Amino acid sequence: MESPDKTQAQQWLGLSLLVLPALLWGTVGVSIRWLYGLADTNALSIGFWRMGIAAPLLLGSAYWLVGKRFWQVQGSHLWLMLLHGGMMALYQVCTFAAIGRVGVAVAILLALCLAPVVVAILSSFWLRERLTATVAMAGGLAVLGSALLVNVPPTSLHLGGEFALGVGLACAAAFCYAVVVLVSRLLAQHYHPLHTLSISFSLSAVILLPFALATQLVVSYSPLGWGVLVYLGVITTVVAYGLFLSGIRYATATVASVVTLLEPLMATLLAWLFFAEQLSQKGWIGALLLLLAVVLLYQPSASQARSS
Repeated sequence: MESPDKTQAQQWLGLSLLVLPALLWGTVGVSIRWLYGLADTNALSIGFWRMGIAAPLLLGSAYWLVGKRFWQVQGSHLWLMLLHGGMMALYQVCTFAAIGRVGVAVAILLALCLAPVVVAILSSFWLRERLTATVAMAGGLAVLGSALLVNVPPTSLHLGGEFALGVGLACAAAFCYAVVVLVSRLLAQHYHPLHTLSISFSLSAVILLPFALATQLVVSYSPLGWGVLVYLGVITTVVAYGLFLSGIRYATATVASVVTLLEPLMATLLAWLFFAEQLSQKGWIGALLLLLAVVLLYQPSASQARSS
């Protein structure tokens, strides 16, 4: 039986490994905005190239690390990997489509802030994870902080058929991301992170390809543009998701989904730094609430929400 000190150290390590990818994912928005200024591209082309660049690197790295065990995947786990890849592809498609109908702010608010709620509900049934008061409080602070940080102005909400469809797509994206988190939690205990990612993200690239072709897949980029795409594929995908799957071994799915709400905080700070986008007073309050939520998750009581 592991000592409490060792268990606590593992939980702190896991949480730290979850914070790092959230910060890396926060650079995606700035990178994509920069890429739009470098090339006449579209969201689905970027999404495909992100997965397309990551997939061969993941396949090669995974086979080098696990060898012949790469082919030793249980049937039920293979289906989970396929589900992981399918939900990741669908998450991107739903998010891109939602942004086109309701704008970036509303889409991000719904997709990212609803995900921890969905994870908390599903994990209690699927993974038998107990939700502690500390994690629930951290989740509430994170959702409120994200809402204040995104700061959607009421004048931007134009109700109508397209808006309603966009809201539905954003909610669907939240559900897809919640499933990704839950499946990641299940698979993290059985396989090396790169093993899982190589299979699921290769499938994701295959799924995204026809969508990208249907919207005129962009293949002409400057060297700097390709550099941004490589950054998205290697750093924000291979490295970030590898860290995420490593960290989720020592944390519950709900904690992992709450930590990823650091993504909009990082994105907002980078937009302020590089594009002079101003952070409102509400935004600063939201940022502080997000940081407070993460501090709460580092408390020992948060780690008690283990699988039963």
